[in-house]
Amino acid sequence: MKISIPLTVIAILSFSLPAFATPLFTFSKITSEADVINNGNILRATNLGNSSQGTFNPVTVNGVNFDTSTTGLTGLVPGGGDFNTEPGFVGTPLGDLLSGTWYQNGSSSSLTLTGLTVGEDYTYQMFISNDHNSTGHNSRVTFQGQQFQLNSAIYPYGGGGYSLQVDFEAQSGTEVVGFGTGSTSESARMQFNAFSLQTTSVPAPAAIWTLLLGLSVLTMQRKKHANA
Repeated sequence: MKISIPLTVIAILSFSLPAFATPLFTFSKITSEADVINNGNILRATNLGNSSQGTFNPVTVNGVNFDTSTTGLTGLVPGGGDFNTEPGFVGTPLGDLLSGTWYQNGSSSSLTLTGLTVGEDYTYQMFISNDHNSTGHNSRVTFQGQQFQLNSAIYPYGGGGYSLQVDFEAQSGTEVVGFGTGSTSESARMQFNAFSLQTTSVPAPAAIWTLLLGLSVLTMQRKKHANA
């Protein structure tokens, strides 16, 4: 039996499969461990810092196990000092996560994320805290051609820890997060303390296609029986 799909159904299916979505940036103040996102499927999580200062250690925050793997990081080196001095965080896992940092030591730096599936949705979260100096407070994060500009209004010196969350749809198996404005000035070069990558709990485009196709076939079968 030959099955033809109505043009209206094809139009709906085409509309449901748009081009890759634009990354969504969300910048917010960290006030508790609950601000560390845990979707239940962590692909990787890393705590940055300095071994000699004891800030480069595995730590668990809100159920997320941060290791010390720096695979994929280029153009950054460990920083010295305590980069988060918020009293409520001292001596806590969250304080450990925010106290150490790596910073950009040239005109560019980046993080390469691997093992992604094209069309799947992911959440990349980076943790930014610098109560020690001005590095990073006017830097930039670039993802899939979209830019998020940090500035002293949203990331003030001495303001504690912040989260930059990027929700994105993978365009390839590898995505690169770019850092910095191309300048080596103190405030424009990048600095951050930790990061995580995890899947996002939303239906993938392929699942939507399958659902709509199944509904269209079911509708045609019902019409056939009704006309029999």
